[in-house]
Amino acid sequence: MRSKILAPIFVATFLLSPISQAYSSNLPTGVQKVRSLPSCGISRILNSKVSSDLTRSLTKIASKYYQAKHLLPIKVNAVNEVNLSLNYIGEHRCSNGVGAPQGSWGGSVPRNAKAAWLLAITHKMNEFGNFHFIYIAQIKSHFEVVGEGTGP
Repeated sequence: MRSKILAPIFVATFLLSPISQAYSSNLPTGVQKVRSLPSCGISRILNSKVSSDLTRSLTKIASKYYQAKHLLPIKVNAVNEVNLSLNYIGEHRCSNGVGAPQGSWGGSVPRNAKAAWLLAITHKMNEFGNFHFIYIAQIKSHFEVVGEGTGP
């Protein structure tokens, strides 16, 4: 009997609350407002110019990486600096639009990276093909490959 009385009281209280209070003070503890998700089509690279010296250094790192996998020679097709906040390690949820299923992408850049770059690499053919993207991050004063895949 008690629950039958409390439900109408709660509903009446909620309906009588001003709209601004209904969104801020009447949320259950621990519940946060929903923020909008970024578009799944968002560019995760920056439109910054990568210097030729940096490109050479990144190419050397990529060469050592593919040499260890016995996939030399390589050709670096593109070098782009990435937006760190959109490429940190973990799953990044995104919106495909109203009514469409939610999407996501995976990040591979450590949170302590100062900067990171995405390189498009053509390498010696293997059973998976001959094209990869790799992420190289600057962590403190050294550079390392932190991710690899067939899509950016």
